[in-house]
Amino acid sequence: MSAHKVVRFAEVGSVIAGQHIEAAHYNRTNDGVAYLTGPDDFGAIEPIVTKWTNCPKVMAKQTDVLLTVKGAGVGKSNLSTNAAIGRQLMALRPNESRLNQKYLFRLIQSLESEISRLAKGATVPGIPKPAIERLEIPLPPLSEQKRIADILDKADAIRRKRQEAVSMVESELLRSTFRERLGDPITNPWGWQVRQLGDVINFIGGSQPPKTTFVNHPQAGYVRLIQIRDFKTDKYPTYIPKQHAKRPFSKDDVMIARYGPPVFQILRGLEGTYNVALMKAENTEHTTKDFIFYLLQIHEIHDVVVANSQRTAGQSGTNLTLLKGLQVPIPPVEKQNEITSVLKSIEKYVASAREAFAEANLLFNTLTQRAFNGEL
Repeated sequence: MSAHKVVRFAEVGSVIAGQHIEAAHYNRTNDGVAYLTGPDDFGAIEPIVTKWTNCPKVMAKQTDVLLTVKGAGVGKSNLSTNAAIGRQLMALRPNESRLNQKYLFRLIQSLESEISRLAKGATVPGIPKPAIERLEIPLPPLSEQKRIADILDKADAIRRKRQEAVSMVESELLRSTFRERLGDPITNPWGWQVRQLGDVINFIGGSQPPKTTFVNHPQAGYVRLIQIRDFKTDKYPTYIPKQHAKRPFSKDDVMIARYGPPVFQILRGLEGTYNVALMKAENTEHTTKDFIFYLLQIHEIHDVVVANSQRTAGQSGTNLTLLKGLQVPIPPVEKQNEITSVLKSIEKYVASAREAFAEANLLFNTLTQRAFNGEL
């Protein structure tokens, strides 16, 4: 595994299991000590505190590393802060004379997939404390641990800055440029014809084929069934027989995530057939696909739809009647093409920013692998 000495974590640290605190005993008004319940409280490196308690049961220290050991997000980690921790978390407390906290964090981060496979249980997967204590870790001298952690911190900072650049262009520059060219949809300064969305966009719901027909690899006579998760990761592909593929769509079609959280994501870039959690926003003679893609993301539409989403069984769902009834200014198709041509030039910059992020991500992953193999 590594050119460094390998030890079990229990030889160089201790594992502290969190305990649940009832809702009546914590608050969101900054009263008491911080209370962290799981990976929803994690930031990129350190937790973001949103809950506090005056009845702490188990406290993590600022020198610990937090690890998610139950439920969704098993294996995810963060540097700790002084806080009470719930049962989804364990605090890994390094013996500071032998193990550097930031080195431990980067190591645990690199082992996320391996650690997640330690989880047992079908309903709520969990990792038992002894499994973490038995975890084998490479242990170079403390000075070398600090050097490795510093190198990985710098590489990660570059990676995150490039990711932020991509997010900024995608979420702000493209939307603000579109809105500037369209004009304020409330005051409609250009005097475009105001239409209901349902009159200029066809919203076509998905189809749910039987699960008995699902396979997880491509084969002749089968089509990719696209679900919301597939727009984020390609880890869990699903394919179905062509005769069950009732809702075809292409890469340039505009797709809407009907359910959340987060509800009403505007998506694009895949092809196949789609399930009931998605719907297609099909253009008409009054609209273009590119125009629809940006129109549905402006705050005056997106925020209203999200605020009025319907909740059922813990899920929020798009209120289709409300969406169809929203009135917005619609420029002529020629003007729509003019607006989106400007945005396409910005998208070229987005593509180059994505490439820069991919390179930084590859560098970080390569350095991580070499570091814990004793090759850095």
